Amino acid sequence: MPNVSSNSPPGMAPTAGARLHRHHDWRAEFECGRRQHQERSRQGSEQKFSGGLANPGSQRVVRMHTATHLLGAALREVLGDHVHQRGSNITDQRLRFDFSHSERLTDEQLARVQAIVNAKITECLDVERLVLPCEEAEMLGAEHEFGSV
Repeated sequence: MPNVSSNSPPGMAPTAGARLHRHHDWRAEFECGRRQHQERSRQGSEQKFSGGLANPGSQRVVRMHTATHLLGAALREVLGDHVHQRGSNITDQRLRFDFSHSERLTDEQLARVQAIVNAKITECLDVERLVLPCEEAEMLGAEHEFGSV
């Protein structure tokens, strides 16, 4: 039952015409919202983390995926060969790129990475998609990602 108070002085019974105020129980509302969020997250994770691209038929998603390759190469160039991709989330709205590195990037490092990626994008390089057996891909310089290093 909600807490009820009136605008009457403390210890006095409400008088005729007094307005009653209900105290809002924010805890119950918060808990309900938290449960709803958890359920939406569970449902979303079934779609988002099933592997591959969110919508491989979308040209924008394909471009964002290509950008992960550019970003990984730029990070290795700026930070060192120890940097490896550890995950990503690619949709037509955004690209998230998880990578291994022991410290936060400085503003200078971030600017260098951005400059490298943007320079490659403006070159409008041809992109070729190949699906190869692992051994053959390794011989061509492909990197193992997501925990293989």
